[in-house]
Amino acid sequence: MHWKAAEAHMEKAFPLYREWCVEGVMLDFMDRDDQEMNRFVRKAVALAADNKLTVTLHGCPKPTGLERTYPNLLSHEGVMNLEYDKWDKVGITPDHEVTVPFTRMLAGPLDFHQGSFRTVKPEAFKPRNDAPLVMGTPARTLAGYVVYQNHLSMVADYPSAYRGHPGLPVLVAIPTTWDDIKVLEAKAGECVVIARRSGREWHVGAMTDGTARTVRVPLRFLGPGRFASASWVDDATAKFGLTRREDKMSETDTLTLDLDAGGGAYVRIVETK
Repeated sequence: MHWKAAEAHMEKAFPLYREWCVEGVMLDFMDRDDQEMNRFVRKAVALAADNKLTVTLHGCPKPTGLERTYPNLLSHEGVMNLEYDKWDKVGITPDHEVTVPFTRMLAGPLDFHQGSFRTVKPEAFKPRNDAPLVMGTPARTLAGYVVYQNHLSMVADYPSAYRGHPGLPVLVAIPTTWDDIKVLEAKAGECVVIARRSGREWHVGAMTDGTARTVRVPLRFLGPGRFASASWVDDATAKFGLTRREDKMSETDTLTLDLDAGGGAYVRIVETK
């Protein structure tokens, strides 16, 4: 709903939504971050918490850590994100995507309109409203679900874009909440590699800018034990540009990921007996 509608009616509407068993609300079009707007956001999130409603903020101020007080606050669209690929001539570049984790995501979850598999090289990108393209690779798309903290993640395209795609079952199995995080490599505007743990599994997402690079990730964070990994990596020769490979590893090993220009990699690591 528009934030002005919420401001006018939420004192009555939010309790009514609770009676109706509504799960949550999305508030949009704040489009500024002055004192008045931040007061409204805090009041709305608190009132939603009182009524057991989750909140997603779009067109909003940047995250500031408010979800630590109100964990019903799921995500913020306080960022220039992939919807711009529908109309902007430059679009959302690989360089931009590896910059925002260091700026807009420092103090809270980020809604980045994730999930497109219509990936092209930057030089082939053209904005279009129908079935919009994104710059990158399918492996990069998967990596984004680990790199970007987003507790209400999405898939942004038509059902036909996912039907039969090998990346979809991988994507939907990536958790949306996490128990631990390790930043394994971080160079603003160049590359980012983040590992997040959910239960006993580690998930690693790696993304690079417009430059191909090899990243080597020490696995000390795994701790003692034996582990098996499944990696989804860039492969221009594969039908969908995506290849899966499996490996055995331990905390003394180093994970090597070859990232295409504008590419990425997603790795799931589980402990074995």
